[in-house]
Order: sequence, then structure tokens, then C-alpha cells
Amino acid sequence: MNCSSSNVVYLLRCKTCGIQYVGSCTTPFRTRFSNYKSCNKYHKDKTVPQQELHKHFDLPGHSGFADFEYTFIDQGSSLEDVRKRERFWQYKLNTFLPHGLNVKLLFRIRPFFELLSFLGITD
Repeated sequence: MNCSSSNVVYLLRCKTCGIQYVGSCTTPFRTRFSNYKSCNKYHKDKTVPQQELHKHFDLPGHSGFADFEYTFIDQGSSLEDVRKRERFWQYKLNTFLPHGLNVKLLFRIRPFFELLSFLGITD
């Protein structure tokens, strides 16, 4: 796996304090990484995903995204497969708050989006 790979699960680790985040992308990782850097500019308005991740790299003693390293840890064959693998690694590596930077969702994503679609709410 490399920065051009899609359908990957990756681990972001803060080089300053060691805290971790597990994420995934179905687009090339390079694109996802660029999106993280872009969103970091706007996270203070609390409208971007991965809010805890962005807040962490603004902590005193941290230098933004220069402080983290990434490792590819898994790859899937479909969106559903990638999401399952992402959840597996989040639990396996215990990357949920307060031990890591992942936020545990209290609802399942797919039924939530199906409900939005049913209600006619789209992007």
C-alpha cells in the first residue's frame, strides 16, 4: 500500500505524545490526507468531521499535521469491507476517546444515511 492506494485503513499517530487515530478512505490516501490538511484550517467553527483529531494538533507543544505519522494497516475490497476493517482496528487498538482520537458513534452510519435518503435529505 502507498499514498496512491484506495480502500485503505490507516493509523495516524502523534509523534509528540503517541495518541492514535484510525481512519479509512475509499479515495487515494493522498487525496484524504490533503482533505485533512484543508479541514484543519476550518475546524474551529466545529463543522468539520474528525473534530477531536484537528483539535489535538492545535494543542500547546504541537505543530499541526507536521506532528503526526501515518501507517497503512489494512485494505478492503469495497466500502462496506473498508468500514468493517476500520471499526475492527479502532477497537483492536483502542483508539476511542480518551485513549485515542476516534469518537464512538452512538448510531450506525448506514441506517442513518438511509433515513436521510428516505426523508429526502441529501447533500
